[in-house]
Amino acid sequence: MSSWPSCTSTPPADDLSSETAHHYRQALVHYEQAKDKVDTSTTVEDVLASEQLLADAHYHRAAVLALVAGEPLPARREPCFFDPRHGPSMSDVDWTPLGGVARTVPVCAADARRLAGGEAPVTRLIRIGDRYVPVHEAGGVAAILDSHRSLMNERPTSRNRKNMAEAHLRARGIGATFGGGGAGGEGSGDSGGGGQ
Repeated sequence: MSSWPSCTSTPPADDLSSETAHHYRQALVHYEQAKDKVDTSTTVEDVLASEQLLADAHYHRAAVLALVAGEPLPARREPCFFDPRHGPSMSDVDWTPLGGVARTVPVCAADARRLAGGEAPVTRLIRIGDRYVPVHEAGGVAAILDSHRSLMNERPTSRNRKNMAEAHLRARGIGATFGGGGAGGEGSGDSGGGGQ
């Protein structure tokens, strides 16, 4: 991940104060370490170890955005409930899932504004088996990995395996298809939830 992973425009590193530049560099270092950890992972534990690196990267990204906007540094909090890619949560809000029970969840500033305005939060969707579910309904990282593992155990000619391989190649910028078909669409199979 050599570029700044951001949904919000951030000035070049040389235009930042020393404190902001420090957080900028730390975010990039942690994103790169997390990417390397996932790329070399062979066990569920390896993948889970990347979560803290990503949390640290998201915190430093949020710190850069806050400092650039002239705001105080954010507190270190757990990630946004609706999409961990949104970065650290900024507040806790009461939320009731459709057909569910009310609860208090940590959310990013953008999702807090959406909820306060009566809108739905931007939720990351994760593929579990043959369907996509909101990340908060996926059962955690272990359940997501189990789902992907079961897809990988399908026969080599399975459409799911071909689609996963194509999505992986597209995510790496390699535009290959298998058998001339292709999975169709853009992206890596992860939909929903941009950023803030």
